[in-house]
Amino acid sequence: MSAAITKLGKKITKVFSKSTLRRYLKEMGFSYKRLRFVPAKKPDNTLYEEKKRHLQKYDLLAQQGKINHYYFDESGFSVNSNIPYSWSPVNATMVIKSFHAKRFNVLGFISKQEDLKAYIKESSVTSDTVIEVFDDFSLQLTKPTVVTLDNASFHKSKKFRENIPKWANRGLTLIYLPPYSPELNIIEILWKFIKYHWMEMSAYQSYTAMKEYVERMLNEYGDKRVIDFTLYEKKFYPLVMVD
Repeated sequence: MSAAITKLGKKITKVFSKSTLRRYLKEMGFSYKRLRFVPAKKPDNTLYEEKKRHLQKYDLLAQQGKINHYYFDESGFSVNSNIPYSWSPVNATMVIKSFHAKRFNVLGFISKQEDLKAYIKESSVTSDTVIEVFDDFSLQLTKPTVVTLDNASFHKSKKFRENIPKWANRGLTLIYLPPYSPELNIIEILWKFIKYHWMEMSAYQSYTAMKEYVERMLNEYGDKRVIDFTLYEKKFYPLVMVD
């Protein structure tokens, strides 16, 4: 902010206070937001629109009860990442002890019908991990099911693809998103809510506290915690990309 004030002051030969600059920016239609990551490249527009129509078709069939449609992805959690905002007294800063922390991963399938099937793994995510999760998921199917997922290497490895016919025999069809289009995967929205909206300060006290809190949020989804995905269908969701 100080650099912006100085730079602006040089251009118009005036110096502004931070509060004045904030007021001017608000009057000009600006707002103070968290920065977000975006893909390094843009998806092919034709492929993007085609896949988007397919997803809408599967969502409609799921809404009609003819199939199940889930979106799949993985996300990592650690007490050293995604430190939350917090209110604190003036001239005081809330702190969290910093230490080397373990990391766990959540692999999840989510539908727009508020159904979530999540798997917590303390090991790194590999093709074997994803295969294990898909094996378990595919054995629970009650009707034809479509799973939409991105192009991560462990989603398209030779070992993973060798299992696709087996899952197809169980009623599972996989649909890959076009490259560079994470906004089409609604589970990204869930990761954002968990990390930036629902997570409480107490979850950052230890690895155990973080893991227990994430487990509780996952278990509460569809009951105490829900997301209305229709709010984001007609516009690009302001994703904060998470790993």
